Amino acid sequence: MQRHADRTVSILFSAILLCAAVALGCSDDPTAPVQGEDCGEEGAVQDGFVCEDGSWEPADEEQPDADAGTDADVGQDAEQIEEECDCEISDGCYQEGETAGSNECLICDPDEADDAFSTVADGTPCDDIDDECAEEQGSCQGGNCSSVPICEGSDADCGCDECVDCTEKDEWVQEGDEYDCCDDGEACVCQDEIFHEYSCDGTECSLEETDERTVVSDCEVCEDNDNDECVDGVCECVPDCDDADCGDDGCGGSCGDCSDDEDCDEGLCVPDECEEDGDCGSSQQCCEDECIPDSDQCDDNGGNGCTSDADCGDFAQCCSDGVCYPNTMQCP
Repeated sequence: MQRHADRTVSILFSAILLCAAVALGCSDDPTAPVQGEDCGEEGAVQDGFVCEDGSWEPADEEQPDADAGTDADVGQDAEQIEEECDCEISDGCYQEGETAGSNECLICDPDEADDAFSTVADGTPCDDIDDECAEEQGSCQGGNCSSVPICEGSDADCGCDECVDCTEKDEWVQEGDEYDCCDDGEACVCQDEIFHEYSCDGTECSLEETDERTVVSDCEVCEDNDNDECVDGVCECVPDCDDADCGDDGCGGSCGDCSDDEDCDEGLCVPDECEEDGDCGSSQQCCEDECIPDSDQCDDNGGNGCTSDADCGDFAQCCSDGVCYPNTMQCP
């Protein structure tokens, strides 16, 4: 009877110790750490206890369980979750539908490719337009946001927000001042001109000089006298002494003078004395050993006139009314 009582007391004592252990944080797991008991790895964490200085001690509330892992393990897991990308393009991480920067026409589409941007369908509206000369609303074309320009960019439709016809600017432009000139022997006024031709260069009309001409006006015929000619745009009398040694130069001047024993005959100097007409000039006759003009009378009868052709000598043709007429003339 006494032995049975002792066994009952022993069981009760063990139960008290077990309850105390539970109160101190112990579990009914036989492998669970117990405060004060020896532990192995320094810093190990298990069931709310941490191994410190070789024994199990209650852990702080912020101390993670061994099953939960360390802060570093948790950070690594978070980083792995964050780095889960739908597209990895040029060391960059992109989620599905994310655009290539501001280009709305290139997106991350893992169904098409997970290592490169995919182009959206042509015609998809887009707004990323840098061209101030284009309409505000654009559309995707081949991965780029394109837009319809306000002006065609042709010579006839050039500009940015205002379209102009460059060809309407084409014109002849005067170069320099007017000047005197000669045209077909007439004295005129000339003006040089250059043709300015315009074409569309981007959004502006660009000028190019493509032709030149001279406009002639106010012409005057040079006719004051027979020797008038146009010289540097002005009518002037030009002296004419070609093949002439004497006589009038045609402009009121002289081509030269003959010696005292010579006469000037049609620009040539000829001797005064003669034996025959051939010794005289082409417009002269030899009369009584002297060269006289053909138009003069040659009186071979001592100045008393003539009564017959014989009185007129060898150089006259006939005698008429007491006058000898030269052989170069027809007798009256």
